[in-house]
Amino acid sequence: MAITITTGASIGIDAPLPVQSASRLIKNHPAGMLFRFCKYRVENDCALVEAELEQKLSIGAPGFRGALGCLIDCVVQLASHDPLGDSGITELEVGYGEPWQGGPVRLDAQILSREDGLAIFSCSVSSLRDGAHLAQAQGTLCSAGRESGFNRVGVVSQLA
Repeated sequence: MAITITTGASIGIDAPLPVQSASRLIKNHPAGMLFRFCKYRVENDCALVEAELEQKLSIGAPGFRGALGCLIDCVVQLASHDPLGDSGITELEVGYGEPWQGGPVRLDAQILSREDGLAIFSCSVSSLRDGAHLAQAQGTLCSAGRESGFNRVGVVSQLA
């Protein structure tokens, strides 16, 4: 069961994450204002997204890494949404490869494990133009409905 949405294509709805939920997540996430989601597929704890910066934006090189971080956050939430529900990244580590110049990108996010409202994820980012490796991210998502998960992470953050 998968959702695949391509600009200008018909939308299939036989998926664990309803199309309306995926569209709503993208629309309400800051990445939805920064990027145009050209194509995405959500299936079995994975999300594959092709996106490009909105043409009206001019963020320049200093803003590119922040924009990628925002996009990673959105794509990982797409990958985890069905079983975890609304969630947020509580830990994120990003290693950057080739410098990104703002061209179209492909993100491949996977949920690696889940336990008690927490999910461990990885996400790779590559250039759609030449396939160059731009970034590799990993981290932890916490379900918004699991207050104890947020508190547990908050305590760890305060002690670190």
